[in-house]
Amino acid sequence: NLIPTFCKLKHHELKAWDCPRMSKEEFVWRVTRDQILVIDIRNQNDFNRGSVLRSLSYPTPSDSSLHNIVEALKSAQKTNLPVCIVGSKDIELTKAFTSLLVRSRYDGICVLDGGFEVVRDDRSIIGIH
Repeated sequence: NLIPTFCKLKHHELKAWDCPRMSKEEFVWRVTRDQILVIDIRNQNDFNRGSVLRSLSYPTPSDSSLHNIVEALKSAQKTNLPVCIVGSKDIELTKAFTSLLVRSRYDGICVLDGGFEVVRDDRSIIGIH
């Protein structure tokens, strides 16, 4: 039971997203320059095995209170930083979370095209906890 990656989504599937996708190249560029807020919605065990430097773990994306990340979101809004959501292969979960952020009126929301899998081997931006 394979789940398609972001880059293999068809046009009609892309129309269902509430936010743009960010390329791996731009993502790496922004992370290395600390010009992005990264929110990782993978489960805590996956996050602990390896995550993007300075990323925030939010393993409960179904929690609409956003209580653990609201201050970081507000700060990113004030400084006009993009907020990039990094998910796993569960595209529906990522899509639902980005929708929640957009409906909550946060600007600059995007998703990493391909999720964590596309950057997992890039040791310049990945840390292990």
